[in-house]
Amino acid sequence: MPLMRRRALAIGDFRALLKDLDGKILPDGTVSDHASVALGRLRRDIERQKKAIQDSLERFLRSHREEGILQEEFVTIRNERFVVPVIAGQRRKLDGVLHGADVACCSRRADALAGVRQERTHHQSDDRDEDS
Repeated sequence: MPLMRRRALAIGDFRALLKDLDGKILPDGTVSDHASVALGRLRRDIERQKKAIQDSLERFLRSHREEGILQEEFVTIRNERFVVPVIAGQRRKLDGVLHGADVACCSRRADALAGVRQERTHHQSDDRDEDS
């Protein structure tokens, strides 16, 4: 038997696996939200949590606009946390968790929603487990 034929016969038949994975892995290599019902649900929950956090922090910004404690009026994400820039000398006027200093502009960043962030992290952990 020729060498190429022997090697070809040794290759497994992966057609069933490929059919099962069809549409579940996107061209960029990520797992589709539709790969499983549970994964889709978890990802929708994560997006709802992100939106709720974003909305809450935007309300926070509006309510503290005139107090002179915010360096800028925007919400950003840093180390997977939603944060707002707070003037360094004003940080004690806010409830929340101090997560670090931005030396370039002398601001402090406060995470005003530590509890919501923890729930988001829990959902992301479930998402990663579902991907495995």
